[in-house]
Amino acid sequence: MTRRLRLSVAAQADIVSLLRWTEEHFGAAVRVRYRGVLSAALADLLADPARPGSRSCDELGDGARLYHLRHSRRRAEVARPRHVLVYRIDADGNLAVARVLHDAMDPARHAGGDPLEA
Repeated sequence: MTRRLRLSVAAQADIVSLLRWTEEHFGAAVRVRYRGVLSAALADLLADPARPGSRSCDELGDGARLYHLRHSRRRAEVARPRHVLVYRIDADGNLAVARVLHDAMDPARHAGGDPLEA
C-alpha cells in the first residue's frame, strides 16, 4: 500500500513558520538541514506510521500519535531537532499531519479541538 501525505493548513503554517524562524536565527544552511530532517521524518512515517519513537496520544482524539523529529535525525544533519509531528492515519490509510509543534509546547493545548481534522 502506498500512503499519501496530507498536511493540515495548520501544519503547513507551522512548517513555514519554523523554517522561517530557523533561517532568521541560524541561517539558510541550517534551514535547509532542518527541512531535511522534517522530510526524513515524514518519509519515515509514511513507510511505517507506528515506527519506533512514535506514540499514541489519546488525549488528542482517537488514533492520534506523536513523533519527535529526533527519531529521524540520523537521516539528516541535525543534532538536536526540537519539533514533534501530531498525526494519525486517516480512513483512507493516508498520513494526516495535523500540527508540527515545538517540543516545549503542550500538544493538547496547542493542537486545539479536534486537530486531526486536516
